[in-house]
Amino acid sequence: DVDTMSGTLIAIPVLNPPGYQRRQRGFHDSQDLNRLFPGKKDGNCGQVYAHNVVEKVIKKLDYHIDLHTASFGRVNSLYVRADMLN
Repeated sequence: DVDTMSGTLIAIPVLNPPGYQRRQRGFHDSQDLNRLFPGKKDGNCGQVYAHNVVEKVIKKLDYHIDLHTASFGRVNSLYVRADMLN
């Protein structure tokens, strides 16, 4: 029931601003940011960025919808991932 729904919606239109500005999928160091999650606290630039996104944003969410691009020349198929035990 929409009338009883409450909460906060967080939208991050561009999680990889450096790549977006360069019109490339890669982060500062040309690594695919999607492959760096959950990141490392003491890793390279992309790993630290991914770690901070996980710690400061993702861990605080009850639900997470991930929409992102496919690599050049590829097409993403639609799918859903869920923790069926929770």
